Amino acid sequence: MEVDRQRFLEEGYVVLRQVVPPDQVEELRREYEILVDRQRAVWARDRAPGDPPGGHWETGAQPRLILSGMAGEIDASTAGAVEIWFHENVQGASSRLLGVEDAAVTEMMLMCSPVRDHGPARWHRDFAPAHSSSVMGYAEDIRENGPRYVQWNLTLYDDDVLWVVPGSHLRPNTPEEVEQLRRNDRAPLDSGVQTHLAAGDGVAYILPILHWASSYSTRLRRVIHGGFSNFTHYPEARCFSISRPGRGPPSSAGGGAATAPSTTWRPPSGPPSWATARATTGLSRHSTPAPAPWPSARARSSSASRPAASAT
Repeated sequence: MEVDRQRFLEEGYVVLRQVVPPDQVEELRREYEILVDRQRAVWARDRAPGDPPGGHWETGAQPRLILSGMAGEIDASTAGAVEIWFHENVQGASSRLLGVEDAAVTEMMLMCSPVRDHGPARWHRDFAPAHSSSVMGYAEDIRENGPRYVQWNLTLYDDDVLWVVPGSHLRPNTPEEVEQLRRNDRAPLDSGVQTHLAAGDGVAYILPILHWASSYSTRLRRVIHGGFSNFTHYPEARCFSISRPGRGPPSSAGGGAATAPSTTWRPPSGPPSWATARATTGLSRHSTPAPAPWPSARARSSSASRPAASAT
């Protein structure tokens, strides 16, 4: 499957069509539904006092299967639910998007529709500063090293729930977005784009892109969800230290020129020198050669365009 990695890096997401081959969609639905039925039995058995008979299946806004906790349920009748993650259109595409030879699957899940309408979720980014980094910490790392993780929504039925804000993986929220979210963080943003996926299509995106689940309704929804990482790959082990975050290299007098974070993706025309890297990011090289340059942008069809944003 062809992927436009340059657009993925710039916009933070890419929609891919027929990731699940059309002749395999029905069988994959059947296998995942077997797992849904088995997990529903567990939720009913383990329901809390006062919960309805179905437990989490009946109370959750987005009941979610986590396959790593269902190893005993993977058999000949459900093996395809795992095997799809290693299909060339998924694992192969993820490897190319991450720029590695063999991306590693991290978690395999299935998001389901609830039994009653829960309305829209809140706009959010999938990260937790207390356990990871700030938005701009992520952004600067992505600019310097490329994404380390790609997340997927792969639909088994037509789906238009997910909205994303293109380019927001490289910047904080704009003042306009902050004001809109202050007024209502469960409504479309002017900068948002709604993804329109047919059964078997997928959207791959870079965290921490700003995104939104626009409707947790009872409309049948089965979305294969999870991602791939490059964390298992260290072909050229590099070690960096942050010498002066957000500032240029110190001068002989001990000062440094302040640098504001850029919000525009600028792929370098060649391998960046480490002098340039230190001047623009405050990173110090401790070992190994500089990383390879970003690939050149693919030629894009003049007819290619994103779907128009609309309310769900």
